[in-house]
Amino acid sequence: MSSFFKSLGIWACLSLVLGTASAAPKDYNPLIVSLVQNFEHRGAYGAVRTDRQGEARFADLFAVVDGMNAAFSQDARGRLVIKDRKLGSHCFCSSSTYAIFLQLISKLERSGSIPVNADLNRELLDIGSSEDVIYGKRDGVGLFGRWNANGPGVAVLFHELGIGKNFQDPSQALPGDFLKIFWNDEIGKKERGHLVIFLGHSPDFTKTLVWSANKQNQDGSSGNGTMWVENTRIKRAIFSRLTNPERLVNWLEVREEQRTSEYLQRILKEPGTVAEFEKQTGLR
Repeated sequence: MSSFFKSLGIWACLSLVLGTASAAPKDYNPLIVSLVQNFEHRGAYGAVRTDRQGEARFADLFAVVDGMNAAFSQDARGRLVIKDRKLGSHCFCSSSTYAIFLQLISKLERSGSIPVNADLNRELLDIGSSEDVIYGKRDGVGLFGRWNANGPGVAVLFHELGIGKNFQDPSQALPGDFLKIFWNDEIGKKERGHLVIFLGHSPDFTKTLVWSANKQNQDGSSGNGTMWVENTRIKRAIFSRLTNPERLVNWLEVREEQRTSEYLQRILKEPGTVAEFEKQTGLR
């Protein structure tokens, strides 16, 4: 069993399944789960095409970014408009989880839970060109650049802006938490990872149910859907729970030179350390 899940044994009698999170003030997790359940876009899982040569290998990945730029916009009042049906033919994990995140912010704007800020929304919609995103030039740049980056990009964003809390104890997880899974021990360079939305544990705590753009879902399909992950496959993970979306506006106070994360860009070139991982995400 991976070290990340060694603590689960004492929680075996507290099985957490989809929908059991109790409502509480400023509890955004049930809304995130609802958005997942009603997300209409399926798409095919976007990956490098080994049957093609040159830039054609990345055609499916380019299509994901083009779809995001087509599906995300603002209305005349500056509010976010997220049309997941327009996301296109393919998807990958960061594109699908970001779409859910933007749908959540849009819902909160329209309900009056957070104020509409057209400038902030323009920043949220700054995805970048398909080439820059897929070739890694946008990793750590801006809001989506953090979300899409290797390493703990979402957790870095949550910590920097104070919009939520990060933690690693799986017994604390609730359906609707964002979760970065690391399939190997690397952070950044050479890592293999997956960004998902946590939905629950199996009754014996040997598996984790997640939603994202997956290579293979539990129904055999590929693309957006749910899958069970054997906990022994998870070498490292970090959960991020949204608690203060109103603090997203703090981004507008970030100096230009700090809008690119030096940490997230650096770990693309050299492996990150556990100590820095913990520091950058506020775990210590």
